[in-house]
Amino acid sequence: MRSLILLVTVLSFVLIGCSGYRVVKLTEGGGEVALFGDRLEAMTKANQEMAMHCGGHGKFKIVEQGEVVVGSVAQTTSSSRGKAKPTHGGGLVTSQRGRETTTTRDKTEWRVKFECKGDESGRVHTVRVAI
Repeated sequence: MRSLILLVTVLSFVLIGCSGYRVVKLTEGGGEVALFGDRLEAMTKANQEMAMHCGGHGKFKIVEQGEVVVGSVAQTTSSSRGKAKPTHGGGLVTSQRGRETTTTRDKTEWRVKFECKGDESGRVHTVRVAI
């Protein structure tokens, strides 16, 4: 039982610190990847993918990178305040006032666009990768 708890704890730390990339689009002449986690570590992994796609290290160039909006996240909070007043007949009348606030923020990710460099013949090397 102890070793199972230790294994789950270790795996949790490994997965929390996980960095990597996701292929967004591949074309014959390049593509686009999205990075997650630690950007430097994710870029190292993505460089391997780009090199494989274009036929080797030094066979691609990064043409654009930056933060891209990929959606939005909304969070709603509400609060209410109520008062109870006694009536002449011994009952209570309650009234409530409330406020609801919705906050929306952009969901973003870091994306890298790359192009494959051609060789002297002008051909572009493309390696298909099963993803």
